[in-house]
Amino acid sequence: MRYEHNRGFTLIEVLVSISIIALLSSVILSATNSARRNARDSKRIASIRELQIGLEIYLTSNHRFPDSDNESGHLAFIDLNGKWDTPRDGDFLKDLVDSKSMQGHVFDPLGGPGSAEQDNLRYYRYPAGAFGCPESRGAFYVLGIVDMETSKGTHPLSPNWTCGTADFGEFEFVVGGFED
Repeated sequence: MRYEHNRGFTLIEVLVSISIIALLSSVILSATNSARRNARDSKRIASIRELQIGLEIYLTSNHRFPDSDNESGHLAFIDLNGKWDTPRDGDFLKDLVDSKSMQGHVFDPLGGPGSAEQDNLRYYRYPAGAFGCPESRGAFYVLGIVDMETSKGTHPLSPNWTCGTADFGEFEFVVGGFED
């Protein structure tokens, strides 16, 4: 009678198998994280587009864009620590929703209402002629995203809106429009 010897895995075979599984897991996890960052940036851009449409509807109804919280009727110098309206502390979104120019608030995908992530999206309405922009075009708004997760510096899809001597380089994605 012959006995078959059940041979198990050697330690080397087990370690190689674990290494391959770990390598595949890290590749999949990296791809998943990259897809999540892309999805959040796509949501941010969609929010900007939604806000632009809301601002245009508001302009049509009210013949002006919503005021910034700190607007005083003359050229304001922006202090990035608090002068920009954000979804967390600005009334411009409330004005858009209350006027039925938008159906609801927009939020950064990394945080809900009231979270610090909401400061990532910023809005300001400048008076006509600010930064040497054509006064005949009226007041204008700037709407930007400070940090896009998939780019360092200017996001490739950003229109990079500028006017006169204004430099909105603190934004990785920036849009704007005139009241004319």
